[in-house]
Amino acid sequence: MPTMHKSNGGVSAKTKLISLLISDLFRISISVPLILEHESVLIRKLNDKLYSKTDIDDYLDYICKVGDRRKVYFLWRPFLKDVKDDMVLELAVESNCDYIITFNKKDFVGSEKFGKEVLTPSEFIKKTNGEKMSVLSLRIPESLHKRVKKLASEDKVSINQFITSALAEKLAALNTEKYLEERAAKDSKKRFLKVLSKVPDVEPEEYDKL
Repeated sequence: MPTMHKSNGGVSAKTKLISLLISDLFRISISVPLILEHESVLIRKLNDKLYSKTDIDDYLDYICKVGDRRKVYFLWRPFLKDVKDDMVLELAVESNCDYIITFNKKDFVGSEKFGKEVLTPSEFIKKTNGEKMSVLSLRIPESLHKRVKKLASEDKVSINQFITSALAEKLAALNTEKYLEERAAKDSKKRFLKVLSKVPDVEPEEYDKL
């Protein structure tokens, strides 16, 4: 729930994009780290005269309900300038997303190497024009030992160290995998729409206009 705007002339691009989450025009991918980061930013920056902590919870609960919940077991950090942006790119790659939507396109330079198109909310809406999109994910089997050996060599660690690290990440993921499910169980589309109804009636910034 970033700062959103609406005016007599219409809603901003990001407001419209978020509102479309109740449709099936596209799917978003989420992870525990991304939801926690989003929650942290909302609590720090949201206008507390308009939105309460309950509003934030209702908003995130619905995101957890409709989002494609993913577990990211691999890391390429550092690849982008900001480790928090790396978190988004890793999720996009793992979930086979077509697009990364952001106002800070310059922060995601290099994402095209992974086949990801970086768009602003306005560009995404204009590009898709309401067209329903599908997600195709392919899994190609190959020798696990060969992959582990290769990746361990690239990381300049022993196979034992690589497997130990992978096991630690797996255990951490298992300890938190129920987090999104618990939030999703509390979701309410009615409360989600109630939060969106609080969007202030002001003119969007120039860069956010449709």
